[in-house]
Amino acid sequence: MNKVVLTFDLDWCSDEVLAYLLEKLISDKIPATFFITHQTILLNKIRDYDFFELGIHPNFMKGSTHGKSFEEVIDYCLSIVPEAISNRSHGLKISSNKLIHMMKNSIKIDCSLFMPNVESLQNFNFEINNKKILRVPYNWEDDYEFYQKQKKYKFENIANWNDKILDFHPIHVYLNSNSEELYNQYKLNKNVDKNKGIGTETMLDEVIQEYTKGNIEIMNLKTYVGII
Repeated sequence: MNKVVLTFDLDWCSDEVLAYLLEKLISDKIPATFFITHQTILLNKIRDYDFFELGIHPNFMKGSTHGKSFEEVIDYCLSIVPEAISNRSHGLKISSNKLIHMMKNSIKIDCSLFMPNVESLQNFNFEINNKKILRVPYNWEDDYEFYQKQKKYKFENIANWNDKILDFHPIHVYLNSNSEELYNQYKLNKNVDKNKGIGTETMLDEVIQEYTKGNIEIMNLKTYVGII
């Protein structure tokens, strides 16, 4: 069956925004992986459902509130979700030393490689010192589409891809974003009206509709790679 992997980078979203997303997913029992950036009481709500997965979304950029060194950053995120086995680094900042520290701390999957519009993806193992981490690329991201001439916010745009590993941000689902301008307006004034046209939420809703019709199978990341 046609498989879709749903992943979400929390990116410090508010509880209001995250709750909006969770209600949408829980109502139809939609599997998903959440890459966390911060502590929130809603993490326990996510833990209540076995079709959800919690991973880490460490921020290695200068001035990060996660820590000063890459070890501190990773350890901080794991202190919030010690059960995590999946990672996607914020801004996709990754390197061998970071992967090695993750491997030492039970992270088994890294999803920090973005390959937009590549229809067939290949996973591979990064191995060193008798340890390994599975690197899983992904090929669609909501805010990447902001800058494309032909934006892919309809499921039909990706339906024929052999692999579909999608990256959403809760705030862009909440706003149905299809441009950087709307997001920037939200940061200045949280009372902005959401986009009523085609956007990020359109894609998510159409994926969910295909799932409820029985046309596709949705998985979280660890189930997709065979780590149950």
